[in-house]
Amino acid sequence: MSASFFSATALHDPLVGARRLALYGIDRDMCRNVRAHRAYLMDLLPACLERFYAHLGRFPELDDFFGGEERTARLISGQLRHWDCVLSAEFDDVYSASVARVGEAHFRIGLSPKLHIAGYSLILDHLCAAIMETYSATYPDAEAQAVAILIRHLTRLVIYDLECAMSVYVDQSSSVFI
Repeated sequence: MSASFFSATALHDPLVGARRLALYGIDRDMCRNVRAHRAYLMDLLPACLERFYAHLGRFPELDDFFGGEERTARLISGQLRHWDCVLSAEFDDVYSASVARVGEAHFRIGLSPKLHIAGYSLILDHLCAAIMETYSATYPDAEAQAVAILIRHLTRLVIYDLECAMSVYVDQSSSVFI
């Protein structure tokens, strides 16, 4: 992760870069495992995102953020680009720029943190369900615990990504008062 990634947050949080990843228990083996499943996970994501946005469609009060087929298609496309960065498990400048765009966009449109967190929760749930349904058919020779390990690793990376985006959001909101 780039040194300039969380300028305001870094002043208050000494855990940045590799130390921040270590706090989440994210290590090389975990990143290697997620990277090895990247194409598989990216294949599952479009259906998971469709289910997510269909769920949001049940809440007309969210139409300003998510309503309309064209907007939904754009959001899914953007989400897929960001998920590809997350699943690359590189946490480099490309990832930093992507997560900064997510946090800044959510701040700019006034999306509340609770909606962002709820969204990650639902998408992660849909993705884990899809993994449970398809893993053994996709990887018939995998050891029994491989699916559980993948879900554990994926969950840590997703929570890390959520925290990074939330940190950008907080930095943006703090700058309003400076």
